[in-house]
Amino acid sequence: MYSHVLIPVDGSELSEGALQAAIALAKRLDARLTVFYALPTAGAYAYATVPTFVDKAEINAKTLLEVHQLIADSAATYLKGLVARLQQAGDPPGSIQVAVECVECDEPHRAILDAAQRLGCDLIVMASHGRRGLGALLLGSETQKVLTHSTLPVLVWRPPAVSPAS
Repeated sequence: MYSHVLIPVDGSELSEGALQAAIALAKRLDARLTVFYALPTAGAYAYATVPTFVDKAEINAKTLLEVHQLIADSAATYLKGLVARLQQAGDPPGSIQVAVECVECDEPHRAILDAAQRLGCDLIVMASHGRRGLGALLLGSETQKVLTHSTLPVLVWRPPAVSPAS
């Protein structure tokens, strides 16, 4: 069925949930797993939010290039930790084949699609906030862009619905 799964991550709780789903799927399918991170270019930080795995206190009074280097270093540490954790997730530990791909880009959805093709992935697993209406229109969605442009199957993971407190 599927032998190589690409899982884009961004350090958020949402992408962590999708990662857990991708791990479970990779185990069942005995598939390789490639964790992908789209590192924004230095100029992108003027317009974007900083990834959650970066210490915001270190951002003050830094130039865009310094911020970019801080985020690149933080991303490398984050991805290294993910790989170590994923290698232990197999049964037995080390039974899941895990690779990491980090690409600097301005358009994450294009980088995701390019990586999937270049690496020979046959499935992309992504998270979705599930925004609808004006929120989705204004914020855009990398997942939506991947779904629109992908020639590969894309599995979209959404967090379980939280029921209101009684």
